[in-house]
Amino acid sequence: MVHLKNGGTIVADSIEDRGDTLVVRQGKSRIVVPRADVASIEKTPPKTGAAPAAPPAGRTPSGDPPLSGTRGPDVPPAGPAADARLLDDLRRRLQTPGPARGENLRQIVELLDRMGEGALRDHRPDDAKRQFTEALGWNAGDVRGQRGLAASYMALDNLPLARSFLERSLLEHPNDPDLLFLLGETAEQQNRTDEAIALWEKVLALRDAPALRQRVEMLRHLSSVDAGYQRREAAHFTVAYDGQITLPDLEHAIVGYLDERYDELATRFDYLPTRPVAIVIYPEKDFYAATRADPDVAGLYDGTVRVPCGGLSHLDALSRSVLVHELAHAFVAGKSHDAAPRWLQEGLAQMMEGKTPDEGTARALARQYQSSSERAPWGATFTYPSSLSFVSFLSTRYGFGSINQTLAGLGEGRDLDGALRAATGFPLDDLRRQWGDDLVTRLP
Repeated sequence: MVHLKNGGTIVADSIEDRGDTLVVRQGKSRIVVPRADVASIEKTPPKTGAAPAAPPAGRTPSGDPPLSGTRGPDVPPAGPAADARLLDDLRRRLQTPGPARGENLRQIVELLDRMGEGALRDHRPDDAKRQFTEALGWNAGDVRGQRGLAASYMALDNLPLARSFLERSLLEHPNDPDLLFLLGETAEQQNRTDEAIALWEKVLALRDAPALRQRVEMLRHLSSVDAGYQRREAAHFTVAYDGQITLPDLEHAIVGYLDERYDELATRFDYLPTRPVAIVIYPEKDFYAATRADPDVAGLYDGTVRVPCGGLSHLDALSRSVLVHELAHAFVAGKSHDAAPRWLQEGLAQMMEGKTPDEGTARALARQYQSSSERAPWGATFTYPSSLSFVSFLSTRYGFGSINQTLAGLGEGRDLDGALRAATGFPLDDLRRQWGDDLVTRLP
């Protein structure tokens, strides 16, 4: 094993020392390596059997997303500064033709892929896109880079470009499960449900992934309920509804009302969704059959706004509240890249309905805070009233702009404490204590 000063290694069948150079033999191939580039040479025991197969790249059997950041064996993690130095060194080496060019080329592609995957994990899709693009410039057939660049386009909400790139990549790698999975993601996000199911079934035929299997089963179940629904496109929405039960006037009223609130929410959150919001309007029985929600659930958002409107002939106050509540979830999820915790999601959705904390809830929460122990963080248990109270406190004390800044920070990859600290100057536990102190000061 030849360990190079740039962090790479070369596995050799034999090595011939020629003073200033080493002649490395790999089967019938021969690589001449300058002695000055060698850090050390490690003798390894002779092989006694076949080498173990490398684990498949990309998705894990648990169904976790692809691009989990697995790294190749020859480029160990070193940190951003060391990676940047190594990248510059490899670029310099590749400007000079020589026998080690193939090894340097392999290493720069591997390093750029790893750096791009790290950027995706850290919610830096622009950096990831740049690194994967360079990797593919060195090796256009690098499937790891192809997966990464497609995922970067998706993280940048450019689904048409991601889709086009994935379709071209699959011509070269038609049975790559990660490419198929990502194309299925674009199909689902574009409401092409049947296509997403078909693509993910191909993935499952190639690789066992229980979480993905559950997702396919749920998608198939939802699709079976609304398969016969009418569909139409609106400026900001795609709408599906049962034309035999939901009156056309009601469907128009729902879309018209959501259009009005869409503009208000866009201003409030300083954010525009990057694609139309999908809405499914169910008869009452279909809603609970499709979503398997509890009987007291009046609507839900799972990437699609799903609401029951069976039996209604016109929009009433309750229906309006449900609609704007679920639409608010689409804005919060989009701005935070699905990273907003449940208390923040539900607190904001209730605020957008126009709800305010009631005095009874404030008194009960204040008493709980007074009796709480300093050893345990107070306010961590989720309830709808407490989430509304806490979010209302944050908005009053620090301004709604701080909430928008928190959502943007989450969308950029910061953890919750980091996003809150950047927006307010305080981590979550400190803010909860401030909320509790504020509740106590307002006790009668």
